[in-house]
Amino acid sequence: ASWYGYTSSNALTAYEVLNISLDAVSSEPSIATLIQVQYQTLSRCFQPDLFSATGLCFSRCKEIMQKLNEANETVRDATRRRDYNISIDLDVQHGDGSYGMPGSINVALLQGAYGQVLVAISKLGDMELKLPSIVVVGYESDGKSSTLERLAM
Repeated sequence: ASWYGYTSSNALTAYEVLNISLDAVSSEPSIATLIQVQYQTLSRCFQPDLFSATGLCFSRCKEIMQKLNEANETVRDATRRRDYNISIDLDVQHGDGSYGMPGSINVALLQGAYGQVLVAISKLGDMELKLPSIVVVGYESDGKSSTLERLAM
């Protein structure tokens, strides 16, 4: 792996520790398999038990294995991976060409009725489409935003 010479001041993502390109992160569900393969491959390379317990290689491999284990724990589970991706502000591209974190409002809107309207409009070409205006009236905290979100989905 190209990162084995890291220092503690380097801030590596879990994907970089596992030597996974950030471009590959968006390829759900194959990213789970890639994470598993990379973890297993790197774990075999840096297994501290392969080295003398007193040598420099042993302590370095222990340190690297700790980073590998932490990275694997962070991204191996789909829910943890989604939360981690959000925490590092990683936008992923979906099969429909849209960007956004899985489960985000952007993705939910594009996969719902709003997304279907956008697809229909794109197929109309130069034809003008007049849509009705929607007005939601209410007091603060009455759920106006939630109502509009439900309409869009």
